Amino acid sequence: MVERKVIIDKIVGFVDTKLSEMSSTNPLVLITRPFIARAVNNNLAKLDSLLKLVQDENGMIDVEGIMSETVDNLLVAQIKKYPEVLGGVEIGNGKVRMNIPVINKVIEFDTDDVKTLKETLISK
Repeated sequence: MVERKVIIDKIVGFVDTKLSEMSSTNPLVLITRPFIARAVNNNLAKLDSLLKLVQDENGMIDVEGIMSETVDNLLVAQIKKYPEVLGGVEIGNGKVRMNIPVINKVIEFDTDDVKTLKETLISK
């Protein structure tokens, strides 16, 4: 069980780390990083609202259970495309792929990335 605020802080750190990794090898990502970072920050309230829906009476969230179930579901989900989201998002077959329209690149998260995020969230 992890406190909601801790989850938000760790997700921000996780995204920042991933952006640093990507921007160190791709000048286009480096240039657009301020836009991506602001988009993430501007949508934290939505994530916080979602987390409030699943927290217990003490403000704690079963991250380990939720993330394990998410990995299981992502593995068995058939690919579904959402072209209206950003430049297009595909979810299923163990992956989440997001097209970044400005730089014409794809960001892909697989079940290993979700597991890494889970470990980040539950670590002390």
